Amino acid sequence: MNQKSTMYTLRSVENKLRRIKNKKSILITGTFDILHVGHLHFLQKTKKYGDVLVVGVSNDKYVREIKGSHRPIIPAKQRAEMVAALKPVDFVFVTDGDKKSAIVKKLKPNVAIFNIYGLDKETVTKRRETVKNLKKVLPKTKFIFLKTGIKDLSSTTIGKKIAWSTK
Repeated sequence: MNQKSTMYTLRSVENKLRRIKNKKSILITGTFDILHVGHLHFLQKTKKYGDVLVVGVSNDKYVREIKGSHRPIIPAKQRAEMVAALKPVDFVFVTDGDKKSAIVKKLKPNVAIFNIYGLDKETVTKRRETVKNLKKVLPKTKFIFLKTGIKDLSSTTIGKKIAWSTK
C-alpha cells in the first residue's frame, strides 16, 4: 500500500480495512519493546504475504503481564510510533487489552501471522489451538505460523546487555 503509516485505534483500522478493496491485509501483533533489526526483518517478511500490513502493538499492561514488572522499557505509544515509521507498515494501533484472537475476529484480515520464534512448546501448542478455533469462525482468513528471529537478538537480550554494561 505504500502510504505513510500512522497510528490509529483498533476501530479506525477496522473501518479503513472495510473500505480497502482489492488489497490483501495482513495482521501481526507484538510488543516491539526495544526496536531492533530482528523486528524490521519480521515486518519485511510478513509484508510479503499481502498488500496492507496492520500491526497491533501490545499495551503496557499486557507487556507487564507476559514479560514481568520491569517491562516494557518503552511506553506503548512510543513503541507504536517507532513501528509506524517503518517502511513495511501501513497501519499501527495500540492494543487495548484484547487478545489477538479478539483482534483477528474484529479486523477479519486476509492473513493473520503468528510468530512462534523463541516460544516454549506449551505456548506454541496454545497458539495452534487458538488458530484452530479461529479458523472455524473466519474460514476465509489464512493463518500462518512463522519462526522469524535472529539468534541472541531480542529486546530482552538487549536490555540485559545494557544492564550489564552499566555495572
